[in-house]
Amino acid sequence: MLKNTKSQHTGFLFLESILFFLVLNPFFLLMLGTNFDSYDLQRITQLLLLLVLSIHLLASQPLRAHALQYLENFLSYRKLMLGVIVLLGIISALCATYSVYALMQVSTFLLLFIFVLIIAGLHACLQEKFVSWIINFILICFGISALTAIFLFLTRDPSAGLTLDANAFVNLITAPGYMNRRFFDDAVVFAIPLLTGFFFMTSNNWKRALIFCLISFLFARGILGGSRIYVYEPLSLLILLPVLFRKKAVPYLIVLALTLVCGYLLYQVMYHSIFNIQSVADGNFSFTDPNRRLLLWQLALDMIKNHPLLGVGPLHYPVYAFSVESYAAHPHDFILMLGSEWGIPATVLILLLAGFAYSSLIKKAFYHSTPRTLYPLKVKQYYNPADFFPMGLIGAITGALLMSLVDGLTLMPAGQIMLALTAGLALSWYRGKINPELQRLSSKRFNAGVLSLGLLAWIGIAFAVLPIVMLLPDISAVYLAKCEFACTLSPNYWSQGFIQFY
Repeated sequence: MLKNTKSQHTGFLFLESILFFLVLNPFFLLMLGTNFDSYDLQRITQLLLLLVLSIHLLASQPLRAHALQYLENFLSYRKLMLGVIVLLGIISALCATYSVYALMQVSTFLLLFIFVLIIAGLHACLQEKFVSWIINFILICFGISALTAIFLFLTRDPSAGLTLDANAFVNLITAPGYMNRRFFDDAVVFAIPLLTGFFFMTSNNWKRALIFCLISFLFARGILGGSRIYVYEPLSLLILLPVLFRKKAVPYLIVLALTLVCGYLLYQVMYHSIFNIQSVADGNFSFTDPNRRLLLWQLALDMIKNHPLLGVGPLHYPVYAFSVESYAAHPHDFILMLGSEWGIPATVLILLLAGFAYSSLIKKAFYHSTPRTLYPLKVKQYYNPADFFPMGLIGAITGALLMSLVDGLTLMPAGQIMLALTAGLALSWYRGKINPELQRLSSKRFNAGVLSLGLLAWIGIAFAVLPIVMLLPDISAVYLAKCEFACTLSPNYWSQGFIQFY
């Protein structure tokens, strides 16, 4: 039965894997030689991925039944909260200055939520096979990204010195193909905790060695790029995981600490000593100007004060902020973004649902974490490898929550799909395996309602995207040419994040 189920998904998983890979590795999209910016290519590829996933959901009855059951099994008041959030988002969008683009944002978030359900459904259908696929996929994606970065680094002429702009140089060798290395951080914040968990879930020593080397390299490139996540994510895991998993967390934390040390040594050897670019690395440890970020937050607070109920409209923060700060494509804080664009009621409901979900994961992890031995290093003999799966999931979600308070993780293509992937795996882990004989699968009426909502979401995206998608390079060029003060591309939905110029 499982073999037949797997064969139903093979073609879709293959195409979805390619699209997912391209979102995480935009360097290969740039090889197409188009006039599109890499960020716009990532967004287009992400929308294609969501489209293929939607078709997959429609085409596979087992996937549809299991995926939508996860939603139908939500407590009634939580389903009501979800419905109210969607309704408030639609009303806010309809009241916004540019309703079409506001609805595009609401539609995208809705489809990403359906993506979460699809991942959980695939896990239910394919069971351990799907987890194995996820492990291999993430290893390949971030492994190729690392190899690409190393290749670009080693093939540069060291005798050329630092004639290339330092910021562009660091972007080139740390996050190839990304408009900004911070957008790659949005994906890596999930990858490091997940890969650390996967280290214990594979029985192949060579694959463990690859995973260890990959995590070390991700730490090394993060140190060079001056990323925040390589400071507060390990620290948060060192505090959180021992509380939740007690002695079971010791092997996980040892591997995390060793990869961090090896990553720092790799940074010293490759970037610091051989090519003598200490000045570049040191210059990138300075965080974004705090006064500038405080200004973005103040602008969001002003919008919340002036539009408390419905906000200024989804995707409309930059419309109101652009006249004050050209950098302000988004407020660099997920809560302030929701409050300013969706209004206080929707924000409170979203935070409550997120809090319920996170606390549920924490409670399950806490009550299912009694250690079996006092010798934690003998993982194979004394520990179930599956114990490390929730450590990776909770670690990834915790890091993402911290990142979203100072960054645009929830808006960037790579961050969004990694968040949806991790949330889907967490949902399926929390619910456990579905036994159709013991649990009622989702009803036809419920399925029809959710699928109809998904269809409306696609209509909303089509009305906004199709008229302008081929014009995006020209829109960015015109914007930069007419800008009266120092401007750069400020990505939000597209690489030119100010919808008033569409």
